[in-house]
Amino acid sequence: MTFDDWISEQADAIRNLKGQTVRKFIATEMAFREADGDNPHQFTDPALPFLQVCPLYMILATGRIVEFTTCENDDTGCTWGMYRNPDPRQSEPELDAASNDSIFRTRELGTFPTGEISAVGVALDSWGDIAEVTLDFSGDTILLVSGEVYENTNGTFDIIEGDESILLFRDPKQKDKVKFSDTVT
Repeated sequence: MTFDDWISEQADAIRNLKGQTVRKFIATEMAFREADGDNPHQFTDPALPFLQVCPLYMILATGRIVEFTTCENDDTGCTWGMYRNPDPRQSEPELDAASNDSIFRTRELGTFPTGEISAVGVALDSWGDIAEVTLDFSGDTILLVSGEVYENTNGTFDIIEGDESILLFRDPKQKDKVKFSDTVT
């Protein structure tokens, strides 16, 4: 199977989520900033209107688990795209305790929409990777973007598209407010 065939299969698997009913979202988040002295790991920032996750789990009403994750494009060796894991977990991931000292935490995303997925969008980047996925819940839409946040030594961020995490936007319009970088400084 060629990479293009695999991507086509993945895009179809994602589009086939239309009509499925989501009971809840669970994600493994990665902190934007690591702990520093008395400051804990920072998972949110007013300048970053998204969560940085990987993987993202959708727990369906049937109990089945759908897992979004990323993979490197072996043809380019430097780009990443999303895919729907064909062999997802059989049980819900364990949630982390509030005192977790890791830059990763797994939690339920209670502010994300649930119910029937009324529309699904899949967008490819110029390398043929799945760059974006939109999931619409009767007008309440979320956006998944393949990307990564890098913290610079001066405290600023470089936000890169086509990288190994998923930038999860509760409001897709917020993506237009993000200044993406071409490279990490």
